[in-house]
Amino acid sequence: MRVSANSLNRLMGLAGESLVQARWLPSFSTALLKLKKHHDLLATMLDTAYHAANSGMPPDQLANLISDTRRQWVACRQELGEKTSDFDDHAARAEDLNARLYREVIASRMRPFGDGVHGFPRMVRDMARTLGKDVRLAIAGETTEVDRDILEKLESPLSHLIRNAIDHGMEYPNVRAAANKPTAGTITLEARHRAGMLLVSVSDDGAGVDLTKLRKKIVERGLNAADMVAKLTEAELLEFLFLPGFSTAASVTEFSGLRVGLDVVQDTIRKVGGNVRITTTRGAGTAFHLQLPLTLSVIRAVVIDVAGEPYAFPHTRIDRLIRVRRDEVRSLEHRQFVTVDGQNVGLVMAAQLLDMPAPRPSRRKCPSYC
Repeated sequence: MRVSANSLNRLMGLAGESLVQARWLPSFSTALLKLKKHHDLLATMLDTAYHAANSGMPPDQLANLISDTRRQWVACRQELGEKTSDFDDHAARAEDLNARLYREVIASRMRPFGDGVHGFPRMVRDMARTLGKDVRLAIAGETTEVDRDILEKLESPLSHLIRNAIDHGMEYPNVRAAANKPTAGTITLEARHRAGMLLVSVSDDGAGVDLTKLRKKIVERGLNAADMVAKLTEAELLEFLFLPGFSTAASVTEFSGLRVGLDVVQDTIRKVGGNVRITTTRGAGTAFHLQLPLTLSVIRAVVIDVAGEPYAFPHTRIDRLIRVRRDEVRSLEHRQFVTVDGQNVGLVMAAQLLDMPAPRPSRRKCPSYC
């Protein structure tokens, strides 16, 4: 695996910082042992003062003993405060160091998006020439850093989407000219980071998806009744394109209709923890939006306990974590829900979803929902 010299230098620097941070712990442990001795002495002085008070010690001697005990207590309290502050500072530095080390390790596995798509422009030119179309490929975000494992897995689905755009989406030059569009069509491939995720889109300025034709195809294949299909929204209709073997192609060509549909693209993206959706405008084009994790090597997650077993939920799959009191959980038609920001949110027990024994109800503990 090729890693840049700068990345290795930064990793070495962070490793050195981590070593320095670790060497602070023995001295802190020694300080805690010293504090423990002071507390043991304080406990001894308190016992002495207690027995002295019960044994009739002269008041002046008892007062001196109590005064010494109080001074020892103040010293212990001050030392404990100092060590607590030192520990908080060290914890903050360690957290910052761990975050920087994590980011640098992730960066060492990254490659520019352009490294995985450099063969696509030629593929577009050759395919367009064969089909008698005029198509250009525009790539945006070539320097966007992508995990090398994800980049390798993206090659096949992106290739399929681009071929699909040329074959199905792009009109012939005379058709585009008649529609007052540039005779040369453009396919845009873009990659960018947003909200801790990798977003990759493949869009074209072609004819777009004919929703009327799509509705007819759904009914012809018996996938749904005509009255139900007529009520489906655009997003719901486009989801049918991801069904295995589903195609709106009128004929089989060298590039499409060979039983390799968009279901392969969706399956590949889901295997790496991502998702894909389609947007289209008739006469203006179609876009495929792929949302993927930044890396597959290290995944940050929230670990929860379900019926005594740990489960991890990736951060990228969590919108929000809230803790709810049991008296805030309501029931309607045998379904539980809570009100969050004025909206009712249905609840399902994780143990029920995972087919595990339900936990015993507890009045002291509050369930958490995400």
